[in-house]
Amino acid sequence: MSTNTYTLKKGLKLGHLNINGLYEKLDQLEIFLTQFSFDVLFISETHLNINQPYPNLHIPGYNFLRQDRERFWGGLGCFYKDSLSVVLSESAHFNDENEALTVTLNPPHNKPILLSCVYRKPSSPHSLFLEDLNTHLSKLSTLLGSSMECYIFGDFNIDLNKKWTVGDLLVSCCNEFGFKQLINEPTHHTNTSHTLIDHIYSNSTEFVRQSGVITSGLSNHDVTFLVHGKIVHKHSTKTIQFRNFKNFNFEAFQNDISLFPWSSIFSISDDPDDILTHFESTLTGFLNKSAPLVKRTIKANSSKWLSNDLRLLIHKRDHLKKIAKSTSCPIAFSNYKKLRNNITKLCRINKKRYFLNCFAENNNSNHFWKCYKTLTGESKNSTNITELIHEGTKITTSHDISSALASAIIIQPTSCSSYSALHCTLDHVAVASLPSWYSFVCEDIQQNIQVENATEWSPNYRRQEKPSRNFL
Repeated sequence: MSTNTYTLKKGLKLGHLNINGLYEKLDQLEIFLTQFSFDVLFISETHLNINQPYPNLHIPGYNFLRQDRERFWGGLGCFYKDSLSVVLSESAHFNDENEALTVTLNPPHNKPILLSCVYRKPSSPHSLFLEDLNTHLSKLSTLLGSSMECYIFGDFNIDLNKKWTVGDLLVSCCNEFGFKQLINEPTHHTNTSHTLIDHIYSNSTEFVRQSGVITSGLSNHDVTFLVHGKIVHKHSTKTIQFRNFKNFNFEAFQNDISLFPWSSIFSISDDPDDILTHFESTLTGFLNKSAPLVKRTIKANSSKWLSNDLRLLIHKRDHLKKIAKSTSCPIAFSNYKKLRNNITKLCRINKKRYFLNCFAENNNSNHFWKCYKTLTGESKNSTNITELIHEGTKITTSHDISSALASAIIIQPTSCSSYSALHCTLDHVAVASLPSWYSFVCEDIQQNIQVENATEWSPNYRRQEKPSRNFL
């Protein structure tokens, strides 16, 4: 995707990008991650609102941790490969204009690594931010065990290229806790300035095999990264198993079945389960002989809606950003931004057109659900709810989710002496992980169980018929 010839070395790839709005650029970020295969990538300025659901906020092969705000600015996130173990850790409390997200990475057969991402709003006072950062570093020091590594990424909005400024105070503050800054080239570019405001701090530089900046046209910020040389993460692959009927000989298979003394199976045991197990193993043996099981490793599928023309435009966009960085030409920056915005629109249009055609191909239910799972990123037939917003509060623990769902439907029975119907009310519950038809189902449930107050029960009572609803 990128026009730069940056080749990342082997190792654990960690990085950060200020994306300036994640939801609109999610598809382009997927292309970037596919090319450079980051193991962990922090995202700042996601612009995700904590009170608004975002459907299909996923990238295949990655899990996503979010820290949203109540306003459409700021916000932090962390994409990490689903084969890695990453646990959310407690961060120090920042003031309203600064943020921090801390996680613990547990590589297989290696010591845990503490990773943190910091974002400072440009309008935040420097003195207040340095106080918050000092508190945050103290908190990290308490989390760090003996010889535990820690890496701090983020957009600090403090230019380290300016000498004898607040940047020196920032570096000095981090040095007091044993952290060294790794990035030494500009990371944010406009037609009038090139500033080094995206930093990486490490307390274990001896394990850093490579660090630097990758030019990406996703935003005015470049991607800062490091490659951990001590740990080489082996990416998990998906293996499928199937029977190979290419050289299947039906006559030989039929002959083996007809010659086998099946009556002898019943004399093995009096237990029906043992007889069934022996029958299945015998039949499976004949199948393996004629149609052996074959294993194949499946590669990750690329986005099918991504056309070659769009790939070329993305390539051109990154090339225009490199020219704008090197020349500081206002016209070059204008051309880059226009193409960047057009690519965002084209990604949305191409993806929508592809899935509309995919759903319209035929009416087969298997085909429909396959397209649906590809679109939503669902890989399993699971009904687990991982996140729930109830009465304006986000709930993530299983116990609180079950309690909220149990209280969602309140049944108020009347006196047993009368036959009046039960009165049921359904509270408003916003479930971020449920599909869009959830609200329709809630309406149907409520209409089915809610009955008008009646003074007397009548055997001739007939429920009012509802008009049929077409979910598709």
